[in-house]
Amino acid sequence: MTFTSHCTYFCALLSLVACSASGTGEPTRAGAGTTGAGGATTSAGGGTTGAPPVDTPLPPGNLANGMALVDKNSCTLCHYSDYGGAGFNPNITPDAQFGLGKWTDAQVAAAIRRGLSIDGTSLCPLMVHFPFSDQEVSDVITFLRSLPAVTRPSGSACPGHGGKAM
Repeated sequence: MTFTSHCTYFCALLSLVACSASGTGEPTRAGAGTTGAGGATTSAGGGTTGAPPVDTPLPPGNLANGMALVDKNSCTLCHYSDYGGAGFNPNITPDAQFGLGKWTDAQVAAAIRRGLSIDGTSLCPLMVHFPFSDQEVSDVITFLRSLPAVTRPSGSACPGHGGKAM
C-alpha cells in the first residue's frame, strides 16, 4: 500500500469514526445542542460553539518546542509536509489569504484546543482537539508563524459533515 493510499484509507476511517461518535452523522451547526458551563454550547456532533475566541495573553513561545510538538502529534499527516493543506485539510501557514495569517494567537489556540473557527463555530469534527497547556499551544503557534507562507487554498467543506474546514 502506498503512502497516499494509506493516508486516504486513514482519513476515510477517521470520517467513519467521527460520524459514528456523533451518533447522528449530521454536521455540527451553531446553536444545535445544549448549553453547558460558561455559556458554551455542546453541539449534536460533540463540538462546541459560542462566542468567538477572546485574545488572552499567552506566554512567549519556544520555536524548538513547538516544532517538537508538531512533529510528535503528526500534524503533517493532514496538513502535509509544507503545512499548506490540500483538499479539506486546511492551510496552517502564515499566508494571509488562505492560512492563519489573519488569525490572532487566541483564535489559533481555540482551533487547536477546541476545534473552533474565528467566529466561534465548530471546525471539521475530524480535527483532533489537543489538550495543550498555554505554554505548549504558544510554542506550536510560534512554530506555525515561523513557517514560510504557502499560497494554496483548501476546500471549505468537511467530507460527510458539511461543516467548514477552516
